[in-house]
Amino acid sequence: MKNKIAHILNLISMALRDNDFDEQEKKTIIRIASRLGVSSKDLENQLKEENVEIDIPDSLAERIEHLHDLVLVMLADGIIHEEEIKFISKFINAYGFVDTFTGNPIMIDVQNIKNQISFKKFIEEYRKTTAEELSSIVVDRDFNIKYPLYNTVLHNIGPLPKTLYVFFLIQKNPLSIVDLSSPENKRILGNIYSMMPGSDYSVEEKINNLTNPDGLNFNSNRSILKKSIISAIPSDNQDLINYYSIYGGRNQKKEILLSKELIQIQPKI
Repeated sequence: MKNKIAHILNLISMALRDNDFDEQEKKTIIRIASRLGVSSKDLENQLKEENVEIDIPDSLAERIEHLHDLVLVMLADGIIHEEEIKFISKFINAYGFVDTFTGNPIMIDVQNIKNQISFKKFIEEYRKTTAEELSSIVVDRDFNIKYPLYNTVLHNIGPLPKTLYVFFLIQKNPLSIVDLSSPENKRILGNIYSMMPGSDYSVEEKINNLTNPDGLNFNSNRSILKKSIISAIPSDNQDLINYYSIYGGRNQKKEILLSKELIQIQPKI
């Protein structure tokens, strides 16, 4: 876990190279931190250290993933700064992707992060996206969808939008509407729908409509779902709706932003 925390702090350090913590950079880092299960409390505790050293992963796959994350943050604001290029070059060298590998430890500029007002704002935002304030989502054996922290259940939702929700809750990666129409994804959607209380026998027709690349049926069911989620989440937590809903813009891939560690699916799918 310590290596994961240091990795996130390193991404933050990259974002702060131009002294402007862009919103898109924040979202990118939050998504990566959520994927790794790193909370805002983890980050704050690590920053109590005077110096933070990153342990370079032994696995080539992990080193490639770390560098990929760094590039994502560097490109997030649409501008590549000279300081960012120098910073990422240091990692490329230390991770052994060039012949001049030194093996020297990589140190994060902890004081620079601590002194950044934008980092403090980031921590406030990030706290809202972790288990510290977010409810888990539990799909019980009868496909009731619950938010235990708020003691609420998703109401007024039919079997098809609920099928769509459960499908995205079990996905590990974002998907486009076109991705939904793959034979495997249609099979999974059909399996979920056939298990859903209140479903009918027109499984193939329902799933074909839902996965039509024009997105009309998908967006209609997604809208029904979001309205139900808004009704289930207390008014003082409405700013967290995007973490429970199927998130993604018109031409973007869609996903559930909530950490997978907070999602419990009891039926065997």
